[in-house]
Amino acid sequence: MEPAMTDAQVSIRLAQEHDVVAITDIYNEAIRTTTATFDTEPKSVEDRRLWLAHHDERHPVWVAEIDGNVVGWASISAWSDRPAYNDTGETSFYVAEPYRGRGIGRKLKTHLIVQARRLGYHTLLARTAQDSRASIHINESFGFKHIGTMKEVGLKFGKRLDVDIMQLMLRESRAGETGSELQMTVRQQSSSGTPWETSVGYSRALRIGDLVFVSGTTATDENGNALFPGDAYKQAQFILKKIGAALADVGASLSDVTRTRMFVTDISRWEEIGRAHGEMFADIRPAATMVEVSRLIDLHHLVEIEVDAVVSRAAVE
Repeated sequence: MEPAMTDAQVSIRLAQEHDVVAITDIYNEAIRTTTATFDTEPKSVEDRRLWLAHHDERHPVWVAEIDGNVVGWASISAWSDRPAYNDTGETSFYVAEPYRGRGIGRKLKTHLIVQARRLGYHTLLARTAQDSRASIHINESFGFKHIGTMKEVGLKFGKRLDVDIMQLMLRESRAGETGSELQMTVRQQSSSGTPWETSVGYSRALRIGDLVFVSGTTATDENGNALFPGDAYKQAQFILKKIGAALADVGASLSDVTRTRMFVTDISRWEEIGRAHGEMFADIRPAATMVEVSRLIDLHHLVEIEVDAVVSRAAVE
């Protein structure tokens, strides 16, 4: 597994003409290997140069950079050339294949939404092929809602493809509101797929700006069955790995955790649970609380853990 990027490593800035070769390479890779774009033939550098030149201050292009190398880009394009659509933008983002799954797409999307608010957009749209699960998932985590499907409008790799239309309604920025303050309003959600999340109405993890909150988590599979009955240590291990996955899903990591809360049904077994906690957090040392409760939802659950985290802010100017 590739290591996660740290905030200090990734910077986001407006694209410049000298970025065109990298932008072209990343886009052509997506053309050749994915349905994220319905282009089927590679673009020339000159074509992308003209494309970038047509993106004005109202329709920016940004690049994500690591150690001076462009590893992804994002843009706002006009949804239509008819003036009544001027406050509606279409979003796109692409990340080079070696850097996918490392939070760069989320950083680009966060920056795009913040800047769209500063530019006065009322709503953002995204078109996603129905088999582009990663793009759909990222858009959903930022609050984009599915508003319609265009059936079999694309043909790529020998397959007829549906396209989902997703929409995010934006609130207007207030006079004098800074980019950091706007970023604090960007909301991301993560689900682990357990049935209670839907029926009760909550997220496994919620990120607002730099703050992340992970709900009380138990050793439960996606069908709602308790795992490792009678083994407090294995339950705690499983929970902390599940929490780590939820944090990664919103662009955070266990190293960002600032507080853990452990609810146990038998405090005499604190050492088993504490051992699992120590294995995960020995070098991180967050604030921690462990309390005994009378019972949890399932009688086989011996421990439930929730965490809070603060993500160091990326350099995005």
